[in-house]
Amino acid sequence: MQSKYFLITVIPLFFILTKVSFSQDQVVFSDKANQEPHPSAILEVISKDKGFLLPRLLTEDREKIDSPAESLIIFNIEKGCVEIYLDGLWNEIWCAEDYEMPFLCTGPITDERDGKEYEVVKIGNQCWLAENLAYLPDITYKNDWGSYTEPQYAVWGYDPGSGNETISGAKAFEYDGLNIYETFGVLYNWVATMWDEDTEALSGSCNGTGAPPNDSCNEPVQGPCPDGWHIPSHYEFTTLARTVCEKSGNTNCSSEFPYSENITGCKALMRRQE
Repeated sequence: MQSKYFLITVIPLFFILTKVSFSQDQVVFSDKANQEPHPSAILEVISKDKGFLLPRLLTEDREKIDSPAESLIIFNIEKGCVEIYLDGLWNEIWCAEDYEMPFLCTGPITDERDGKEYEVVKIGNQCWLAENLAYLPDITYKNDWGSYTEPQYAVWGYDPGSGNETISGAKAFEYDGLNIYETFGVLYNWVATMWDEDTEALSGSCNGTGAPPNDSCNEPVQGPCPDGWHIPSHYEFTTLARTVCEKSGNTNCSSEFPYSENITGCKALMRRQE
């Protein structure tokens, strides 16, 4: 039964990609015709310029495999390891040294500081939060808003009176039956946006130096963003604007959105740090 399953589901796919030869109960995939499999192999893959690609899975996806067979093999992209299923457990055959998992623009992502989840969206080669940021470590009374030295945080319309502000109250505040915090997120002053929690000081801003990959900053500013995310540079916004412009079928996107500091306008999104 296993060999029939193999022939029905896998071989038609490889007919598209390469040449398949059969020799009794053996199969060979090759980039040349009339290749014979090695006598000791039931399956052989022959190529001089291509590799054999294992299924690449996150650990949580690996655990969703229903009743994995003994000796089933995958590549775990979280660990950078080739893994084999034996005796009811996944075992590591080989792991890469100094491996860093490639970033996948898939959501939702979770902000470990407060447990809030955000959807993400890939636009061109950039990954952005698809929702307004709602990290709220403190709440500022509206009459105190406007500091140039202290981080300040607010929820639009929330005004219980001086000294009565609470984070829980701000998160529960509704206007015309609409929860403002859940819908629109949090307002941040410039200091909160550019604040470095490690140094407790303002981070230096930067525009980037041009088109990708030079549109990002050498030292991106995290500000109130979740770990691994940063406040986008001026030119990262430009890259976003150009991408949306081009996907809309326009032909004047480079002149409409130049990599220049002498432009005006406001766009507000957050970009994933690559």
